[in-house]
Amino acid sequence: MWKWTRRTLWSLGLVVIVAYIGLCVWVRVNETRLIFIRNRPYIPPSPSLALNQQRVEFADAEGTKFFAWVVLNSSEDTSKLWVLFFHGSEENVSIHSNDYDDFRSMGFSIMAPEYPGYLDSPGVPGESILEREGQAAYDYLRRIKQVPPRNIVFLAIPLEARWQLI
Repeated sequence: MWKWTRRTLWSLGLVVIVAYIGLCVWVRVNETRLIFIRNRPYIPPSPSLALNQQRVEFADAEGTKFFAWVVLNSSEDTSKLWVLFFHGSEENVSIHSNDYDDFRSMGFSIMAPEYPGYLDSPGVPGESILEREGQAAYDYLRRIKQVPPRNIVFLAIPLEARWQLI
């Protein structure tokens, strides 16, 4: 009897270990798809906001091209204060039109990069490419728009925070 119980426990333990390893492999293979959910459609900004967003293209040091929406503030001097706005992983640049309008009314211009693989942006999202895109967007503001570093605010919206704002 003891031998049968031992064998059953070892078999059960082996099944649990194999199932755990299988689950870990499945999560690793599907990690990008689970984190970067890209099913949100394009939502055009309300005409009443008059965002006049511009689509700008910029590249990183390796030549990978990215794009972003740029919404200029209402004042004539657009080099003063900028928000570098990164949307959540389940969103896209078009989702935050009201937020852009709020920042613009506070005197900020906004640059909102679109993640690779979202909307019509080519590529596949991932942690390393998002880091490169963030650096390239910052470099764009510094070199092309000539914004001093002290005038750039970084803002990333996690999904959990967005649901709390609604």
